[in-house]
Amino acid sequence: MKLPGFAASLMQKLPPVQVILFSAFIGSLLASPIIKSRRSSKAEKAKTQNKSNNSVMTIEELNERIREHERK
Repeated sequence: MKLPGFAASLMQKLPPVQVILFSAFIGSLLASPIIKSRRSSKAEKAKTQNKSNNSVMTIEELNERIREHERK
């Protein structure tokens, strides 16, 4: 992978341990939105599955569904 000029010169000046830490930091910044989106989609799937598994709704859940329907 070819780095931009400023990044390449910075990496050459840093000691090897700091290069590894810097690379890990940049990688975590790039990966965090992907990880967050996967977590939220898994949570939504679990929530939907729990709703379909429970045949009895509480009054609070029913009121929440009514409010959601009224908003639409």
